[in-house]
Amino acid sequence: MFKIKNHILFFTAAIAFIVLASPSQGTLAFKQDKVKALYLYNFLLFVEWPESAFDEKDCICTAILGDDLLFEALKPMRGKAMKGRKMLVERYENLKDLERPFHVIFIGSSMKALVPQILDQIKDEPVLTVSDMERFTQMGGMVFFRNIGSPSDKTGYPKRFEINLAAVKRAGLKIRSRLLRLSDIVYNP
Repeated sequence: MFKIKNHILFFTAAIAFIVLASPSQGTLAFKQDKVKALYLYNFLLFVEWPESAFDEKDCICTAILGDDLLFEALKPMRGKAMKGRKMLVERYENLKDLERPFHVIFIGSSMKALVPQILDQIKDEPVLTVSDMERFTQMGGMVFFRNIGSPSDKTGYPKRFEINLAAVKRAGLKIRSRLLRLSDIVYNP
């Protein structure tokens, strides 16, 4: 029970930190990316990687590909502790620059044409793949953030996440049941 209260308390503090500490930008897109950054950070708290996925750096490395606003929104989280490890966040402009090892890759919508190539490059590795592009889980991605930053009563979607469990299991990752209950599950091979 104490851990749950700590997660809720941290979640609330993280919202305040991201929304209030970042420079004010008047655009709706930037505000949505702040919310998306918060969702991504908190989502990672419920994912388990095999110990073999980590090296001596003892950090959770996050690669952002094709979403500069999300990268900017995640900057305040760099170096923060997550599950006893530091969170590192790096932005990449193209697939060939993508450095390894990393534990999470967020693929922005501008990279839609490269999704099959990206997923093939990291196939069967313990890397969580996340995007906010439509049909991402049907393409073989693991997590689709649906309508982040939109009021749920206007979207018609009951849940904010779609998870491809087959892809998650193939990579050797585990997502806690508490998060799975908040998600639509897709079994796409």
